[in-house]
Amino acid sequence: MENRIQVTVPLRAHKFPTHCARCYGGGALTSRKIGFDKQKVKDPPKSAEYILPQIPFCQRCAAWQTRIVVLGGVLIGVGLFGGIAIAARLGLGRWLSGGLAVILLAPGVLLTDYRDKTVQISAFTSDTITFSFKRTDYANQFMKINKVHADPAQLPSK
Repeated sequence: MENRIQVTVPLRAHKFPTHCARCYGGGALTSRKIGFDKQKVKDPPKSAEYILPQIPFCQRCAAWQTRIVVLGGVLIGVGLFGGIAIAARLGLGRWLSGGLAVILLAPGVLLTDYRDKTVQISAFTSDTITFSFKRTDYANQFMKINKVHADPAQLPSK
């Protein structure tokens, strides 16, 4: 498991660096909303869907993320309908059908839910939000812009 840097900032008053969060490139940037894992984030504010941050990505990285989400959805759909068709055609029992479904759905689920995300929301409170960053240089720039510091215990060791 890789080390990620956790940074807590005010919920409504934070800024992101003017670089792509994935490739750290400049140029024309577009913003993409990032969500949060409702199972991992305990007690998100009721208006959480309205305050999801816009993370800057270059056009290439934003398009890559869109392709990954679409491809994951297609894989889930093919796995679902393919599993049903195969199970019905072969007359598989309940346990074999369930096992086949897990095997056929796994690539789509892994691609959409467990891909390596560069910026994630790891916690909410009523007035703060905690981001988890994959890239140390991007996290450092984020902390500098927002005048905050990460917990030293969470910084990756060299």
